[in-house]
Amino acid sequence: MGQSREQLLDFMAPCSLLCYSCPAFVRGIVCELSGKLLNYFEGFYDFLAEHLPEKLKSKAEEVKSFEERLRDYARPRCNGCRKNRNPECSVKGCFIPECTREHGVDYCGECDAFPCRKVDTLFPNSAVYHRWLRGSTFIRQVGAAQFFEQEKGKSHYVGFAKDDSQ
Repeated sequence: MGQSREQLLDFMAPCSLLCYSCPAFVRGIVCELSGKLLNYFEGFYDFLAEHLPEKLKSKAEEVKSFEERLRDYARPRCNGCRKNRNPECSVKGCFIPECTREHGVDYCGECDAFPCRKVDTLFPNSAVYHRWLRGSTFIRQVGAAQFFEQEKGKSHYVGFAKDDSQ
C-alpha cells in the first residue's frame, strides 16, 4: 500500500532524505519498532535479576541497559524539517525547507532550478550531497512515491558507514 501525499511529506524531507527511517524522528519506523520491542521486554530484567544464577547476573544488567536505550529510541524529539525543525537533527545551516517553499515545490527534484548551485555550499562534496543528488534526481525522474517505496526499508544513514558495502 502506497503512502498518501501528506504521509510522504511527513516521512520525507524536501532534500529527499527519509525522516521515516531516522532514529530521531517521532513518527518514524525506528521509534515505532523500539516501542514495540520495549513492550516485549517488559518484566524481563526483573525476571532475570530474580532467577539467574549469581554468576550470570551481569546479563540482567545488560538487559536493563538495552531497555534504557530502547526507551530513548521510542521517544525521539524531531518532528522533521517540515514541522518545527529540531536544530539538533538538521544539517547545520540547511535552507532547503525554506527554499522549496519559496519555489512552490515539495522536493528539490521537483524544482525547475534543480540541481542548484546553492546546495554545493551546504554539503560540499559530501555523502549528504551525493544522497541529495541521487534522491532528488530519482524524485525528478519517477516521483516521490516511488522513491519512498524504494528507500523506506534502508537505514537513514546508509552511505555514511565507514565500511559501507551497499
